[in-house]
Amino acid sequence: MPTGLSAETVIGRHVTIGAGSLLRSVTVEDEAVVGLRCVLLEGSVVESGAVLADGTLVPPGRRIPAKQVWAGVPAQYVRDVTYDERYEVLDLAEAVSASAGEHKEQLLPFVDEALYREAAAVRERIAALVAAAPAAPAVAPAAA
Repeated sequence: MPTGLSAETVIGRHVTIGAGSLLRSVTVEDEAVVGLRCVLLEGSVVESGAVLADGTLVPPGRRIPAKQVWAGVPAQYVRDVTYDERYEVLDLAEAVSASAGEHKEQLLPFVDEALYREAAAVRERIAALVAAAPAAPAVAPAAA
């Protein structure tokens, strides 16, 4: 059902997203942290440096302001992120990235990077073909 909101999910740089989280048509800006098992619904925005505690539910269209900690179902303001926590976010993102790099062969469907890139190119060509295809002619309603 169309909501008028973008169907795109945008994830910024140095973002940490906890296991079991669901992101549906949302924007998560740079250096944000989404805890374990969080649910972010359509049109919600997590601004730069914001932190969502484990199990937080962000309702549709809700904006989580920058450098704040939110928690609960639905999400509620808890406190501002401390100066020290701002730097810990970067360390956390780097540690998670390093761990993912160590285990990428277990996680990715294509271990061979060349094969993975080839599959991505095929997907792009198919998307271009679909976009270039002529629209189906409108069907006039049948006369009674």
